[in-house]
Amino acid sequence: MATIQWRPLVNALGYHKKKQRKIMRRVAVPLAAVFCCGVGSTDALAFLPPPPSPCGAGRTLPANTWLMTAPSCEPSPAGVSDQYATDLNGTYNTDWISFTWDSASAVQNYVEQTASDALVPGTGNWLYSYNTGTLFLDGTATTTVPCSTYGSSDPKAAPDLLGNCFAIDLTPSSSAIWQIIGHPFPYTVSWKDVRVAAFDGTKWTQYTPSQAADAGVNLMAKELWRWNGSSYQTKDDSTPGSIGVLHAQESVWVQIKSSSGTLSAGNFKLLIPKRGLNDTGITWGGDYPSGNNAGCTGEEIGAQDCSRGADTYDTDSDGHAGFSYTKLDSNGVPLANQNADYATTPWACVRDNVTGLIWEVKTTSGLHNKDDTYTWYNTDPATNGGADGIDGATTNDTCFGYSSGTAATYCNTQAYVNRVNTAGWCGASDWRMPTRKELVNIMHYGISIPAIDSGYFPNVPNSYVWNSYVWSGSPSAYGSDFAWNVSFYSGYSYFDLRFFNFAVWLVRGGQ
Repeated sequence: MATIQWRPLVNALGYHKKKQRKIMRRVAVPLAAVFCCGVGSTDALAFLPPPPSPCGAGRTLPANTWLMTAPSCEPSPAGVSDQYATDLNGTYNTDWISFTWDSASAVQNYVEQTASDALVPGTGNWLYSYNTGTLFLDGTATTTVPCSTYGSSDPKAAPDLLGNCFAIDLTPSSSAIWQIIGHPFPYTVSWKDVRVAAFDGTKWTQYTPSQAADAGVNLMAKELWRWNGSSYQTKDDSTPGSIGVLHAQESVWVQIKSSSGTLSAGNFKLLIPKRGLNDTGITWGGDYPSGNNAGCTGEEIGAQDCSRGADTYDTDSDGHAGFSYTKLDSNGVPLANQNADYATTPWACVRDNVTGLIWEVKTTSGLHNKDDTYTWYNTDPATNGGADGIDGATTNDTCFGYSSGTAATYCNTQAYVNRVNTAGWCGASDWRMPTRKELVNIMHYGISIPAIDSGYFPNVPNSYVWNSYVWSGSPSAYGSDFAWNVSFYSGYSYFDLRFFNFAVWLVRGGQ
């Protein structure tokens, strides 16, 4: 895998210290120059790896530091200051600044933005802070369009592209140029699932990156360049062992080919498919008629789960196979060391980077005790399926802090939600019961006992007893006395009578 050290030619690009800073000029310096040469200087950009939490509690941007970022959350801010000013210390243009890629000029380059300049979801930009501040990007990336709007040359090869995607305008050019893009979603997407769409005046045609790079098409290079914290790496969509992945919040470079100049603005797009569900986690398959195999190989393996979806390309760095998680502390801030062990550095919540949901992490004592159980209870007629359920006032004392005659301490699901919100767990007060679908979505069907990644969800009740079952907030259509639950023992889901005592795992976000 080729890597090139990134040592920017500071003066050529127009970066300067605070007192000497000028607008980044549209100088006639080939962008390729930034990949090949540079000088040692205190002006050199201190690049950071992509933040682990694109839409969460925020990340610290140290003083005198550049950060490659892209606005990835909705609602889209009106301008630069609307997104960042309340979080980065000081005033714009004095204490911090933002640059964006200028594609309007024949010689593209970075230019300094004004405080009111619009930030476009999916477009990368650079931030520089002269003072220490915390960068917040709250929300969820939801601006999508049907990928089928832009045609499809091979719909069977990319079924996800028949659903929703995020369309990023690329810049047609009569000469080969590099352009920065920002990944718009708070989860990983494989580069092989991305499509290049071009409009010839009659119809839209989709290409894989490799197809777009073919001599007959010649629109965009199949490779992307991504920063890994110390150097740039080249990745593509077809080389085994080097399949590129767009990470959450990450900005990357792509190369636009010279023949794209035959296209007009707005007729050349990069389509990034939206992921809304976790994959199953199954990486083994059945090699009929010989039986199962661990390597997902065999004569009939192509149509099996293990050879499809995120499981086939995601790494285990932030969750097994296609899962992606971020550990959060008691204030909802990502742990500085995401490899920390729970025994030495316990975390309080976990963000699912695929769905954006944040989950409660159980403890072995106190309010969040994994062994506490609750009856199902919901007094909201709009969501309780026609009956409140069981409040457990006189029959249920199976949770921390229960006090007879004090309704706020009763061991039922509604009282527990209220107690957690009052406590402000992980800095939030909008915790709720998960739906059945949300609970099933974090189940890992490639393992059992427990059927979930215990490296991120410790203290999981996984014995074959009642407290291995977890209530969802979903009533059952079978009858108003029933509600759905999921077993952490095996991933099994069923409905039961609401007077049963089951565990509860709360969630926030989504819906």
